Amino acid sequence: MSYNLEDMKESALEGDNGARMTLGWRYLDGEDGAKVDLDEALKWFEMSAADGNPYAFTYVGIANERKGYFKEAIQWYKKLIEMDVETLQNSLNNFFDDLNYKDVLAMAQYQYATLFEDGNGVTKDLDEALKWHLKAADNGLAISRITADSIYNLKKSTAEVENLARKQKMKDEVQRIELEVSNFSSAGESSNSLREQQLLDQQRRHADMQGLAIDIIKDRLGQIENELWRHNMNDIWKNK
Repeated sequence: MSYNLEDMKESALEGDNGARMTLGWRYLDGEDGAKVDLDEALKWFEMSAADGNPYAFTYVGIANERKGYFKEAIQWYKKLIEMDVETLQNSLNNFFDDLNYKDVLAMAQYQYATLFEDGNGVTKDLDEALKWHLKAADNGLAISRITADSIYNLKKSTAEVENLARKQKMKDEVQRIELEVSNFSSAGESSNSLREQQLLDQQRRHADMQGLAIDIIKDRLGQIENELWRHNMNDIWKNK
């Protein structure tokens, strides 16, 4: 096959699927005499995909993604990742001698995961991104394994920060109540009149109730800390 662009285009138009993919790659990244042209890349990838080449599905998605057409990219990635693996491998065998379905599937799964990771065309969802990166990693894609580890550590750190914030909020509330109780006691020490004594008694009763509330809150805070610890441990074991 000639490496001349015009000759390659002629072969591609005559039905050479390999020429179509090669033209797509060249225009996608601006290689071997071709300038970056996403419309041209998309045209040749779509022609290859129309022939039933599932490997082209991912590149149609990538070209669309680079053009900012994220919804279209999602459709093409899903078209591949939802294929039955036996059908996928048989389809690949029609175009390639030694291309394993896992390599093709992992690439589509990775691209699909990054859309959820970045929130492009979908609501940002790290759980969904982690899910698809793990699938791609299981199919042998090393970068997805690295990315999955990073997302897991980020989620773990975020959860820890949120837990600390909740506990701090509870502690702040306890301190506020304790301060109110202290203020009630201080006010009572300077009361001399009967009316002031009556008010003091009332305040002290209220303070007793507040003290009970503090004990209840402290007890609940301890329970929450235990629950959060168990929840984090469960998450760690689930993700091992």
